[in-house]
Parts: sequence; C-alpha cells; structure tokens
Amino acid sequence: MNRFLLFLPLWLSGCIAFSQQPGGVSAPLFWYETARDAQGCFWQSAGGSPQSPPALLNQADGTLNYHPALRLLPEAPSQERWPLPGGRPVELFTVCQAKDSINEQVLWSLRPVDGQPTLMTTHRIADLKQFHYMNYPGQHSGEVVLKHFFQSKLNADSSRQRWLQWGALEGRHRLPVQNLQGLLPEWIAFDRLLSAQERQQVYSYLALKYGICLRSPDPVNYLDSRGQIVWEGARQAAYHHRVAGIAWDPGSGLYQSQSTSSHAAGQLVISLEDSLPAPHSFLVWGDNGRPMQWAEPQPLHPTRLQREWLLQITGPLDSLPTQLTLDPRIVFEPPQGHERYWLAVDYSGSGQFRAEQTAYFPLGQSGEKQTASGLRWGSRDNDRAVFSLAKGPDMIVHATAQQPRCDGSSPGSLNVKMAGGQAPYRLTLSHGAGSKRTQTIPSAGALARFSKLLPGSYQLLVSDSQGEHFRREFFLSSEGGPEIPLRAQYSWDKGSRLLLNARPSDGGNNWQYEWRKGAKVFSQAAQAEIKASGQYEVVVYKEGCVKRHRFDVTGPASRVFHSIQLMPNPVAAGSPFRVDVRLREAALVNMRLFDASGRLVCQEQQENGLYCQFRRSLPRPGTYLLQLSALGQTTTLRLIVQS
Repeated sequence: MNRFLLFLPLWLSGCIAFSQQPGGVSAPLFWYETARDAQGCFWQSAGGSPQSPPALLNQADGTLNYHPALRLLPEAPSQERWPLPGGRPVELFTVCQAKDSINEQVLWSLRPVDGQPTLMTTHRIADLKQFHYMNYPGQHSGEVVLKHFFQSKLNADSSRQRWLQWGALEGRHRLPVQNLQGLLPEWIAFDRLLSAQERQQVYSYLALKYGICLRSPDPVNYLDSRGQIVWEGARQAAYHHRVAGIAWDPGSGLYQSQSTSSHAAGQLVISLEDSLPAPHSFLVWGDNGRPMQWAEPQPLHPTRLQREWLLQITGPLDSLPTQLTLDPRIVFEPPQGHERYWLAVDYSGSGQFRAEQTAYFPLGQSGEKQTASGLRWGSRDNDRAVFSLAKGPDMIVHATAQQPRCDGSSPGSLNVKMAGGQAPYRLTLSHGAGSKRTQTIPSAGALARFSKLLPGSYQLLVSDSQGEHFRREFFLSSEGGPEIPLRAQYSWDKGSRLLLNARPSDGGNNWQYEWRKGAKVFSQAAQAEIKASGQYEVVVYKEGCVKRHRFDVTGPASRVFHSIQLMPNPVAAGSPFRVDVRLREAALVNMRLFDASGRLVCQEQQENGLYCQFRRSLPRPGTYLLQLSALGQTTTLRLIVQS
C-alpha cells in the first residue's frame, strides 16, 4: 500500500507533463525545442514525447524572443536522421532565422530509402523526384519566419519509410543550395493531416512564443491550446503588424513572461513584474504600421507618434503590473530641450485618446532605452487598450472639447487632465468675450470639466504648486449645420490669382465672414483673394452658429518638401549620418549623393508616406552634395565628412 501511494504522485506528475502538446494539438510524432546548458544549446524532446533520437549537440548558442535557439553552422551539418513512417501523411512546422538571405540554404530534406528527396529551402519547396518546385518570396536578412509543409497525396516513395534531416542535403545533386546557417529553435512533425483549427493553434503557439506576425494573406486569429481566440486578427486588422505577446498557456507548455516582435527585436518590449495570476492568460499586442514619427500637433493634445499599438487582454490581467521598454533610437525626432517621453494609454481601446479615457506615464532613461514600470492595461469592463508614445514637459496637459451644436440642443464642454508636475493644479479658462472660470484639481489623473461653453476663442492656463505653467489658445467651433467648402491645403504661384469662396454648403445668406492671416483680418466677404503663401483661417458665423476652417497655402518652392534635416553635419569618416525628410504630400523620394568631382557615390529611393529617413556612412573625408528629388522638385544639401 505504501509503495502504491509513493508511486501515485509520480504517475500523476508524468500525466501532467505528457498533457502538454504544441498548440494543444494531440499526438505529434516529433516535437523538439531548444534547451541550453553549460556547453551550449541542443534540441530536446518537448512535452514528454517518448520519441528521443539523438539530439543535435554542441552547436552555437542563440536566442529568439528570449528563448534559447539552436544555431546551425554550415561547416557542422546535422548528422542525425529522424524516421517518418511510410504510408502516412506528414505535416512539418518550424521556426527559422537564416543569416544569409541571398544564397539558397536547405532547411530540411525528406528522403525515402534509395529515392529522391523533397526539401524545403529558404527560397522554395522542391520535389526532386517529380521536378516540382514552388517558389516563395525571399525573406529579408535576419527575418524570423514560420515554415509549414504538408504532404497528403502519397506516391511510391512516400509509402516507404522516410528520413528527415535538418540543415543539409547529402548525396550528389546539382541544386545551388548550401547548408543552413542560422537559428532553428523548434520544430514539430505530425504523421497525420491536421484540421484547419488545429493548424491555426500550432501556428499561434509558435508565433506567440517567437514573436512572429501571422498573415495568410490577411490578418488571422491567434488561438490558445483550447482553440479560444486571444488575438482577433480581422477585428484588429489595422493593428496587425509586429504582433507579439505575453502568455501562460499550460496546454502548450508556454510561459512567456516578456516579449518583443522578432520582426523588430528589442524595439518595444513588454515584460511582467510579477507572475501571471492564472493559466490561459494573455497580453497580445500589434501596431498600426505607421511611421515612428510625430503626428501633427493638436492645440489641446500632447504630441503623439503616428504609430500606435493595440493590446488585447485575455484572462484576469487588467491589474497585472508590467514594464514597457522602448528603444528611442527608432523615433524620427527625439524630444528637444525641456521635453521628455511619455506613454499615452487609451483605456477605451478606441484609439481616439480622449482626455477622460487616457492616462499618461513618464518614461525614464535606462541605459540607451526608455522604460515605464507598474503599467496596468485595462479593467474588467474592457479587454483592449491602445497606447502610443507622446512627448511633452514634466507637466503634461491633455484636453478634449465637446463642440456646442448649431441648433442649440447641446452646449459645449471641455475635459482637462494633468499628469506630472506637482499637485494641486489650478486651471483658468478664459473666453474671448471676457468671461473667466477657475478650478482647483487636487491630484494628477483627476478630471476637470468646464461645461456650458459657447463657440468662440478660449485660453486655457494650468499651473501646478511649483510654478510650472501650461498655456494654450484654442477655438471652439459649432457642431452640425453646413460645412465650409474649403480644402486643408492650396498651392499658389507668384503672379497668379487664388480666389477662395467660404460660403457654407447650404448656400444661404446672412452669414458673416472673417478671413485672417495671423492676427490680421484682411477680408469680410464670402470670397477672398490669397496673395501670399502661409497659414490662413476663415471664421463663418450666423445666429450663434460659428464655424472655423484653417488651411495652408504653399508657394512653388515648398510644395513637396516640408522640412529636411541632415545630421550630424559635419560627420566623421566612417560614422553614420541620417537625412530626415518630411513631405507635404506622399511621394517617392530619390536620394543621390555625389562627391566633389560630381561622381555618383550612392543612390536610394523610398516611398513611406509623408516621411522618409535615409541612413548612410562615408569612409572617405571630403565635401559631398546630397540631392533629394520628389514630384519633379529637387533640393541640394552640402555634407562635410571630416577625417
């Protein structure tokens, strides 16, 4: 009896270990993942799989998304063979990062006895018996990819036992292939065909573990080992870029306490400050694919990046503290002077970043990285949050205005929230007509509300107990009613006439107009002539309904290029420099660099929306001319390279 009691816990422990399956999908024939010891990395059988051929030992050490990864070396190819039974279908999954993206390399070969192999390379799948080839786009150097292969139709060779070999193709052949050089952290083989859901569960497990973004070709769902959705690809299609996540999925044996996208490793990392509270808990995030450049400033909003991240929460993780680490070197323009980085979190998950739903957290310098600790991402009422990076002073103020309606059914309001500085805060809201209202807010994060606001010009002044000040002027237009038929931007050539008409779309009379450039009113008619480039606004009002429209007029020399920064200049020979280009409209930008003799040194083209960034270094000192062209316009800068 005592012997039975002693055996029981060990038997139960073994059952728990064997319950782990890749993505919760049962009965893998082989499932190997990388482990690490004092001698380096090696493959070991995962999930208690009973099949244990010799593992690949004594290879180089590597890491993918904080997991050990076996680094295959071309001069030391695999000698091991894994037997696959004949007469059975096969499905193979693996994660790979090839160091060389130009030369074709063998990922694996599947060879029957005395037969021609089927092989997967970094460039294609090849059946050397049937001479069938399926090419797929070449990967970028250093890209981490999830490779999948299945064979359902069995031929004469596949009815016999086959042998699987990794990273090499032995025997005589004329293929221009090399042994694999790169990371191969995990692979899974099934001797049956999986269902579509089972396949997606395996995809999801590997993608979350190694920070891989799944597209097929549209955004797809990520599933846990129970088949439950932990990332809704279609619903979050706008944010389906560089998807990564924290996870505890016991059915897969996955416990991911920190994560980064392997497509941009280390640029953004989220890590736990405590253990996950319950199994089947996930924090999964992706970004909107926009540039790491600042959006156009809004009068009452802190300046935010164009790039935003959406985070989806599964399980009781709303109050779980995490740390976010960001590499600021990827940001287009770092904060200047008294400004710093802030993290803006929209807890509504809408991405509108309204003041009443948004919190701000200061980021602190940690080596070359910016970090924020103690972050909690949501509440039990909402399983999504959107976050982005902002910049501003030590006291940051964010306000959202609700416009008064033209029909008088609803007055305007203003919600104001402060972060940083030293509470309490004193707020003063002044109307252009002369009225003034004040409030005192006792703590950061509390919301101040000004109600029953009329349309017109306002000034908001916020001060903290240490004398820090925030002052902004803004205009509260009316909501509803006809729109002003003007664009946001016009171009103007000297000697030509630019006539604009601001008459509202209802075509009615009794509207009054004020056309302004700066503080000067230059016309009070419905139509005005523009005679110079610059920033303009027109205010249209009637019977308490007030509309304002701002627009830019650009001259011929500044239609495309908004700003160009070349830095550092001068630059030391061999040291990197960069060219930051901001455009007024999306265009293909061509950068050409000439030496003093007029010889073309290098050339590059980019089309990234309204922003481009070129990075180069030059080995020889001298004076160079850097030429930028877009939409038929060209500008030239001088670059000095010092010895």
